[in-house]
Amino acid sequence: HSGVRLVLTGGVLRSGEHSMVGWVAEDTFSRFHVDKAFLGIGGLDPEIGLTEYNLDDARVKQALIGCGEKKILLADSRKFGRRALASVAPISAVHQIITDKLVDAEMVTLIRKQGIEVTIVCAD
Repeated sequence: HSGVRLVLTGGVLRSGEHSMVGWVAEDTFSRFHVDKAFLGIGGLDPEIGLTEYNLDDARVKQALIGCGEKKILLADSRKFGRRALASVAPISAVHQIITDKLVDAEMVTLIRKQGIEVTIVCAD
């Protein structure tokens, strides 16, 4: 697409995950302001918030959350109720969660009670 501009954060490439981590990636995000910040996560629990398995990933995701006007979490149903090693942010740090139709309805209700929009995508 000719109208798309791709900006890479730089940093250290984590093999297997293909994520960019480290101080270069964190610094890059700290210098940006974006209308919508999309991020994935290792775990999502209504009580303890967003968590990640890797400490470096957690720091980069904190920086990404800090640069976005609207924060949108992309999390499949397997992430709900999961608690990983490193805390990223409280669940209130995101405005919207996009997930799949297999998500636990009770979990969705708890999250919506916190004022977070939950969008369930029914892709077949």
